[in-house]
Amino acid sequence: MTTNITATQVRNEFADIINRAVYNNEEFIVEKQGKPVVKITGYQIKTKKKKTQKFAPPMYDMGGSKTMYTREDMYE
Repeated sequence: MTTNITATQVRNEFADIINRAVYNNEEFIVEKQGKPVVKITGYQIKTKKKKTQKFAPPMYDMGGSKTMYTREDMYE
């Protein structure tokens, strides 16, 4: 829903207008001297989901061996 408001109304009710734009998805056209000059809309931030990584224990090279061992393998 788009609502036309004056710059004076924006000055007096700024916090309320921002909240309505963000939480109610309202749009406002701000008019100055009867002419539209600014559009206020909410901005939706899209966040990326973090990939959950499966835990992989660190592997250790035991010198001349070609086999890699985990800490649990070494202390068994």
